[in-house]
Amino acid sequence: MRALVHATCAVAALVLAACGGGTSSSTSGSSSTSGSSSTSGSSSTSGTGGAPTTTSASAGTGGTVGPVDTFTETVAGSICQALYRCCDPQSQADYFAPWAQNTLLAGFVAKIPPKHAFTGEAECAATVKQMLDVVPFGDWVAEVQAGHVTFDPGGFAACKAKLDGAACGKDVGAALSDGTCFGFQAPPGGAFQRASFHRTAKAGDSCAPLRDGVGAGFFGTCDPTGSFCCYKNSQSPGACANPFDKTGAPRAGVCKPASKLGEGCSVLGSVQLCVSGLNCDSATDKCVAEGNAPLMVGDPCADASFNLLGICQQSWCDLFGTSKCEPLKADASPCSGGDECQSTACVMGKCGAPTFCKAP
Repeated sequence: MRALVHATCAVAALVLAACGGGTSSSTSGSSSTSGSSSTSGSSSTSGTGGAPTTTSASAGTGGTVGPVDTFTETVAGSICQALYRCCDPQSQADYFAPWAQNTLLAGFVAKIPPKHAFTGEAECAATVKQMLDVVPFGDWVAEVQAGHVTFDPGGFAACKAKLDGAACGKDVGAALSDGTCFGFQAPPGGAFQRASFHRTAKAGDSCAPLRDGVGAGFFGTCDPTGSFCCYKNSQSPGACANPFDKTGAPRAGVCKPASKLGEGCSVLGSVQLCVSGLNCDSATDKCVAEGNAPLMVGDPCADASFNLLGICQQSWCDLFGTSKCEPLKADASPCSGGDECQSTACVMGKCGAPTFCKAP
């Protein structure tokens, strides 16, 4: 799935904007694979919740968690409570940086840090709710209300408890950026998905795109463990188009079986996706497994098609450079993400001591 994003980015800039960004930006103090992009390709049942439903749930320590109708309001409240409990103005500005870069939220740039300092937690929560209603959760909530996606109150409650109970510093930074929970950037797909929602549409069912990263746009409301959303291609009947038209309007689609390991795939021309968790190798147009083997400094970590070959240990994968595991960088070294640094933090483009949300 990770390779799908890189190949898609070259040919679907419009789709990235319509989906809500697609490429991930590291919140200062948090780690991400340098050069990697986030998707929300998977909807397999999360281990954090019970059976998917649309009813309300009771959080273990945080009182009653409301139904999906109040999802974005509740999430916004937890986000802003954490920001005001732990984060100084610079950390708040760092947190909102990916939001400000999203074209769908252009109208909010002047209403969030650093352009605007909230008057308090209440204004923060009201503004964040409005943004969440656009991306990344607006489409999820709408599809639950339409009966096309199921809501998992157990997964929701677990995510809320994790953020509400996170200690300032590394823990709250991780909770705020967790793509499986309330993070602005989508999870990478495969075993990682939004814990609050599940997609169950099968091949032959109608489907629609979700503006939550690249994968959620292409898989849409289909269960990505077996199918993807094939959007009507008016120029080539029978072929699958991109999720959004040139104006950014979503296309209607029908779930189509996704390719399994070793089967054919394509992200160019007529789209044919692999099941979530597999990569489409652009060199062979076949679905291949993601690499999970431990890799050491100097080992190749990605092939020419940007398929990751494993996981760099005590090092980082220079995906768009050497394609090898490189040594972690010392403080003051230039960086683009915390995963490159010994300190785990990339602050203002240089490795340094973590400062994100250590104190208000």
